[in-house]
Amino acid sequence: GFVNIAAALRPGGRLVLLNWQGVAQNPWFGAFTAAVTDGRGMPPMPPDAPSPFAMADPERVRGLLIDAGFVGIEWDDLRAPMFFGRDADEAHRFLSGMGVSRMLMRGQSEAEHARAMANLRGVVEERETPEGVFFPSATWLVMARRP
Repeated sequence: GFVNIAAALRPGGRLVLLNWQGVAQNPWFGAFTAAVTDGRGMPPMPPDAPSPFAMADPERVRGLLIDAGFVGIEWDDLRAPMFFGRDADEAHRFLSGMGVSRMLMRGQSEAEHARAMANLRGVVEERETPEGVFFPSATWLVMARRP
């Protein structure tokens, strides 16, 4: 894919990506998956498997970009609270409707689903502030250019 992007850019054209850092730097992901799977969480995924965190390793991404012909690769470490809703109700509605949540709850019995929803509700209530529901998050801002 990066070879095609590089070919589509004019010489000197820039590529800018915003990639999640690892799961350990994004506690929201572990909290939400543990909640909807009733503490089981997700099995570890191979680092090159499709996932929200597949591009978390800077060296892997650097290699992909170099192989695609990009130069001048730079990284910025961005960390900021991630907003999930104005209150626990809004955050719970948003998170329970996300594709990852629905996928993780697939096949649950009615009782398991109710427990997952209660667990998720508890997680967002713990993080509710007068300004909304926030969790720490970390991303990489990746910049590169076509020679």
